[in-house]
Amino acid sequence: CSTPQPRTAMPPTRQPKPHRAAARAGAPAHRRGRWWRLPRSATSAACGIEVELNAWQLRARVRRINNIMRSCAPAAPPPPQGPKREYNPGKITKFPGFTAQLVGTAGGAAEFKPQKGRAAIIIFLASWCDPCQVLMGEFKQIARKYAQSNTDIYFVFAHDTKEDAAGFVKEHQLTTRAVMANNEVLQAFKNPELPSIYISDRWGYLADRFINTKKTDIDEVDVVMSKITAL
Repeated sequence: CSTPQPRTAMPPTRQPKPHRAAARAGAPAHRRGRWWRLPRSATSAACGIEVELNAWQLRARVRRINNIMRSCAPAAPPPPQGPKREYNPGKITKFPGFTAQLVGTAGGAAEFKPQKGRAAIIIFLASWCDPCQVLMGEFKQIARKYAQSNTDIYFVFAHDTKEDAAGFVKEHQLTTRAVMANNEVLQAFKNPELPSIYISDRWGYLADRFINTKKTDIDEVDVVMSKITAL
């Protein structure tokens, strides 16, 4: 067996060189405690050129490049929105009045003006409109339901002839007022798609409108009218 060798003393702690101590004293406050463990110099080719950087400068350069890349990144697409409603509830709009010729009478005319205390339902349709024919049962039900609740109800035939409109009224046995839309009516209601329903509240303002009405909108009409008639 070999004779154990005596332990050698541990080397003394390495002391910082004078130039490093002087640099540490003149460094910013956040760097005086200790040196960065990253190499003192590194090569940056982010901009296509080689520059000698110390650790602090390298981190600052990388941070700037990341911020630039983040700002140049394409914006995230907007979140999907629900179906577009034609009516903006935050906008106050006066409900228009009109004077139009009645369907089925010789020279008779009807004049509608919003009145305080009375609501109004204006239904735009045409005899050649297939969706209008499909929804006639629902339209007649709306007319019967709100006829006795201080509500003026009009069927307005747009882009139609008086003969065809009269035949349509007779075929579907309409007892509600039906009129022919003239230029004044179409301009007042912005020439809506067919079929469409406009609803006025009891103060003469537009409460809601349903452009290109679908069968699913009939329940919404009942909701709006229930709020109006409850007042």
